[in-house]
Amino acid sequence: PTPLPPPHIEKSDRKPEQMKRKASATDGEGKRGAKTGMASSFSSFADAEGRWKADAAVKLNNGVEMPIFGLGMSHNGGGDYVKGIQCSLANGVRHFDTAARYKTERILGETLKPYLENKKVKRSDLFITTKLWPGDAEDVKGAFQSSSEALDLGVDLYLLHWPGVGGKERRKEVWREMELLLENGKVRAIGVSNFIERHLVELEETASVVPAVNQIEANPFQYRK
Repeated sequence: PTPLPPPHIEKSDRKPEQMKRKASATDGEGKRGAKTGMASSFSSFADAEGRWKADAAVKLNNGVEMPIFGLGMSHNGGGDYVKGIQCSLANGVRHFDTAARYKTERILGETLKPYLENKKVKRSDLFITTKLWPGDAEDVKGAFQSSSEALDLGVDLYLLHWPGVGGKERRKEVWREMELLLENGKVRAIGVSNFIERHLVELEETASVVPAVNQIEANPFQYRK
């Protein structure tokens, strides 16, 4: 098949002063009052012949590189997760996205572990994303610990799965608890999922760290206008 061209990234028509963010002197290590912008510094997505590169990555606002291509471990209607992970690894994919809500953290960790033990894959080459479900947000630390134990291989990116945690002020409180995970070295980056612009603007009012990622679903059957 004809290789797809690299994605077209449209430039914003907003004035530079509207797009400014206060950059953290420590590149997002979580110190209170320091702010960084959203993801930046896109690497090349394709090689000289126009073929997509499995190791193409984007640099997040704290300098951490996140692979663009990954396997989503969502509800799959009975498909074979293990074969999906194995096939992804064989084709160079190193980013795996799961969530407590999906109940796939444990099977992801168990499938990846033999590759790590046999040194077929290095942990430093993997990028693991998982998410905090709003129903578990009463105990962010405990929810993260449960996800960590299920995965048993560390978490690179931790996302708040959905904004519905009990209103604006509660979202800020939950986000602060996620910032503490970052400050304490439990994760390499934190972000959100399914947020709209209003949620992000509200979060910035008190956030020490601007979300590195806002993960949203986009496909022909579900998209935002």
